[in-house]
Amino acid sequence: MQLALGTAQFGMDYGITNQTGQVSQKEIEEILMLCKDSGIVDLDTAISYGSSEANLGEVLQGDDHFRITTKIPSDTTENVTRLIEESLSRLNVDKLDAILFHSADGLLGDRAKERYQMLRDLKDQGYTNHIGVSVYKPCELTRIEHEFEIEAMQYPANLLDQRFVGFDHKPNQRVFVRSIFLQGVLLNLDEKIYCQFPDHRGILQQVLSFRDKFSLSPMASCLAIRFLLPESTSLVVGCCTKLELDEIVSTYQSLSELPEVAAAIPDLATTDERLIMPIHWSA
Repeated sequence: MQLALGTAQFGMDYGITNQTGQVSQKEIEEILMLCKDSGIVDLDTAISYGSSEANLGEVLQGDDHFRITTKIPSDTTENVTRLIEESLSRLNVDKLDAILFHSADGLLGDRAKERYQMLRDLKDQGYTNHIGVSVYKPCELTRIEHEFEIEAMQYPANLLDQRFVGFDHKPNQRVFVRSIFLQGVLLNLDEKIYCQFPDHRGILQQVLSFRDKFSLSPMASCLAIRFLLPESTSLVVGCCTKLELDEIVSTYQSLSELPEVAAAIPDLATTDERLIMPIHWSA
């Protein structure tokens, strides 16, 4: 298992607990340098992440150290080849590691076969190594995999959202797990967060009890979800500063698997989408 860097913050003010806004270009440079020093090779971005692709490209300048995944709008009616050529130009790279539809809608519905063929054509034309989809629910991925060969996928998992734990992956699939911090909520459990989620104070306080019981820092408790995931998984982590990434990396590297911790994590699971799916959060 390895870390991957999420870059939504590089192009927009992202995250319910984000206090610093969009990451500066100088900070992006320092974060990517730390990625290199730490062995992080996967970068996750998207066309919809504001100026993320362009800001990455300004720093990368053709650097081939990184493998880049980008996501395209699921409802696009545009020429996807043109979209990807524009992404490659912004990113200053010749080829992507993976191209994903940004949501399951891209491979569900009346135009699913047509859209899947768009992805296959992109791979056949040499624009990417893998094609796939980003999903929110296991049922979405199950339906899609029943119809199409998915080489790369992205889905959420964290202490509260364990719906994909135990999902049956096929050999050689690229699996990226996002939202392990739940947009920072699980790192910042305070009264402000409780006020944001008044109906979920109880389950959030259970997370605090879990930390206290095993003497885990907020960061270590979030990263402990790795104990329930396949070894082939990449954990997508976001940060706004080099200091934040340094904490993530050092905690990840020092986190030893403890059977009693792994055994306690399932007790924190909830399927309440009002809490575990940011799309349902009130502004």
